[in-house]
Amino acid sequence: MDEVTTRDSEAGAVPAIRAITFDFWGTLYKNKSVPRENKRTSLRIERLRGYLRNTSYDLSREAIEESFHNSYKMFADLLAQGEVMHAEGMVMAMGDELGLEFDTDQIGEMMTILEQVAVDIPPTTTKNAVDAIMGLSRRYKLAVISDTTLTPGRVLRQVLANDSIADCFESFSFSDEALYRKPHPEQFIQVLDDLGVNPEEAVHVGDLVETDIRGAKAVGMKTILFAENGAA
Repeated sequence: MDEVTTRDSEAGAVPAIRAITFDFWGTLYKNKSVPRENKRTSLRIERLRGYLRNTSYDLSREAIEESFHNSYKMFADLLAQGEVMHAEGMVMAMGDELGLEFDTDQIGEMMTILEQVAVDIPPTTTKNAVDAIMGLSRRYKLAVISDTTLTPGRVLRQVLANDSIADCFESFSFSDEALYRKPHPEQFIQVLDDLGVNPEEAVHVGDLVETDIRGAKAVGMKTILFAENGAA
């Protein structure tokens, strides 16, 4: 990641950049690698089985694994349609798959199991991300604008804190909290308001054209399409 610079255009001076917003997955942190994601899935299934066994549901690992994968496929299909999803939906779907009806406390406990695994097996930052964020935070207002899946904003903040960069950001917009997914303009507008900057004074950095670049440009922000081997 390199510092953002401004330049003059034929139409006149480009407004000075005062803020930079970042996507989380694929930009600040590497997208889910197969080995790490397989470890997370295995740990989620094992912990769910242990929890259910302690609440008198003695199910085989195979049954829980099948319900997990079937439910996650449904979960992923809804995400692809732009739905805002939470771990609660995954738990409810697993209950349907297993023919079980969970009470409120059980749903909450199972949600926590699904969510917290990202802290136990955390994602890794993209190359030079930590140093870049620390350096940029001394010159610009920074924020995170990110969609979420099984790992909510609450947990992603914890991941950022564990890497000592959470305090570098002045605002966060996670889809499970904002109730919108990119490219919806509200995810970007909320952060711009929090930072007290106009759209033309901000740059959004993300790795997905359809969500990051399209969404940020629609509200008037500048954009950088990020690839781990350099800005694309």
